[in-house]
Amino acid sequence: MSDLFKRIKWSTLLSAVLTLVIGIFLLVRPDAAVVTISLIVGWMLLISGVVSAVLFFAGKTFGFAYLNIILGVIGIALGLWIVIDPAFIANFIMVLLGILMLVHGAVDLQSSFELKKIGGRRWGLDMVFALITMALGVLVIFLHFKAAELIMVLCGISLILDSVTDFIIVIRLARAQRAARKLEQ
Repeated sequence: MSDLFKRIKWSTLLSAVLTLVIGIFLLVRPDAAVVTISLIVGWMLLISGVVSAVLFFAGKTFGFAYLNIILGVIGIALGLWIVIDPAFIANFIMVLLGILMLVHGAVDLQSSFELKKIGGRRWGLDMVFALITMALGVLVIFLHFKAAELIMVLCGISLILDSVTDFIIVIRLARAQRAARKLEQ
């Protein structure tokens, strides 16, 4: 039982420290975090594209061989583009997110009007939330890089809070371990 407590305590402590370090990095340098994540995605696409192309030309593909080379070329092209311009992926994803928010808000706005037609209650509140969603979508589209940085800051805060709870768990595990040792004696 004591060995189990030790392993849980140390793995939780390690997790807490790593989470804290990553959280602080995201909070202090959200711009660098966006670029780092973009570079990781770019290199993954580039490597998987090269592997797909090599497998195709080596005759090691199964099934839809031409699909492998097409996906390989797309992976290489996107990977190179992202590695050369890492801000691209973050901007692209944020613009897509903004468009999705705008469209979702428009659908919700239409739904609120339909709710009003059939005599539904609180349709006005639905309309307000739809308009807020649309406004936030427009903001994300026009301030896409700042939106990506804000998401990194929020992730950093979340990770720091998670590490604090992990440290609390470690303290409680240590207390429980001491209590278990006393009971064994």
